[in-house]
Amino acid sequence: MIQQVYPSRISLSSHPDFEPMLQQPETSTQFAWGAREVTIQELATDDPKDNLKMVKFRAPTRARIVKGQKPAEGDYAEEDVLALIEIEFVVEYTVTGTEDLDEDGMNEFGQHNMPYHLWPYWRELLQNLAMRCRLPVPSMPSFIVQTKAKEVIVRK
Repeated sequence: MIQQVYPSRISLSSHPDFEPMLQQPETSTQFAWGAREVTIQELATDDPKDNLKMVKFRAPTRARIVKGQKPAEGDYAEEDVLALIEIEFVVEYTVTGTEDLDEDGMNEFGQHNMPYHLWPYWRELLQNLAMRCRLPVPSMPSFIVQTKAKEVIVRK
């Protein structure tokens, strides 16, 4: 069961020449996210049969707000990047049961389920930060399933 989602690190940098009161360029946003590591620890309970565990994912996210649409070939020019917003989240779950949590299962959960739970928290914080910094507010789509997943480091 999901317990909490919170940012553990936030970094925001904007282009030094961007003037929000003078410029309203057409923008697009690039998104990247994943699970970097997961830690699993036993929790003490009144009944030792409960076998309660805390599963904690560290999930780095990144959004680049850029001027215009992506070029047909290559990537955006560095001067077209208006802002880079990087947020690392902690996503915590409690798990009950007697089964051991295997590494393959945690890797799979970290790549598919955890980002789905994280998405609304990320969207709200990302849009709020952009608005407060007078940046163009990114429009995040509904959850996107990644096609290339990275392995998650499992620590017990």
